[in-house]
Amino acid sequence: MRSLKAFLLVLMCFCTFNSKLLAKEIITLTNATQLTQIPDSCLKTREICALKTSPNEKFKINFGNSQIVLDENTAIIRKSETSLVLVSGQIWVRAQSAIKIETEFGSTETDVGNFLILSKAKKMDVQSIDANLILKPKMPQKALRLEAGERNWLGPVDQNRNTTSGVPLPVRPQELALNWSRLYTGTKKDFEKDFKNFFALWSSSSEKLAVHHAEITQRQLASIEEEKARKKRIKADQDREDRRFKEWFRKLVLSE
Repeated sequence: MRSLKAFLLVLMCFCTFNSKLLAKEIITLTNATQLTQIPDSCLKTREICALKTSPNEKFKINFGNSQIVLDENTAIIRKSETSLVLVSGQIWVRAQSAIKIETEFGSTETDVGNFLILSKAKKMDVQSIDANLILKPKMPQKALRLEAGERNWLGPVDQNRNTTSGVPLPVRPQELALNWSRLYTGTKKDFEKDFKNFFALWSSSSEKLAVHHAEITQRQLASIEEEKARKKRIKADQDREDRRFKEWFRKLVLSE
């Protein structure tokens, strides 16, 4: 535990030192001048609307009280002001009220907070910046919870008709910084401030997850040792029975 805290302290100092450099060098996509809309001009209406961005361009959309920023080459379907389908690509969600993002692998829901969600071949990746999320697999399975500073994924349905999924892990700060900065709509100074706020949440989350996974590993090791002991007892019983049988047979042969 002490080594973990020391590691997080060093990493925090490193990230704080480099956040200014990062803020100066972030690569932000240009705002889209044209956007594919089906039907034409459907963003101006309340009907279902399919949208797609072009290469090297992002696009910001207001969803009720929330805001969605589409990455380049990203396709979505707006179903309502509180629900959309991410067909492909990546989006940054700034939720101010209840919102639901669906993909072919499952859905993500929250009431408030920031998160990134990426839909790619055979996987839906979710990175929580400061939101408490609920991930619902496509098949009727138990929902997964994701807290600030954590990431997880949902995959395709397996042969047992269960949606494949990962376990909560800490967000990779450098990876998040690169993906988030390209979609960021504020100033570089704003990004530096928001990233520092995220990092404070990430540090707490990383330590908590490390303890959680350590406990799981200990339980798994204890279970393995228990199984080894069980097999050892069974073998000892079998050996005793073999010796008893051999002794009985030896006496039977000698008595004849």
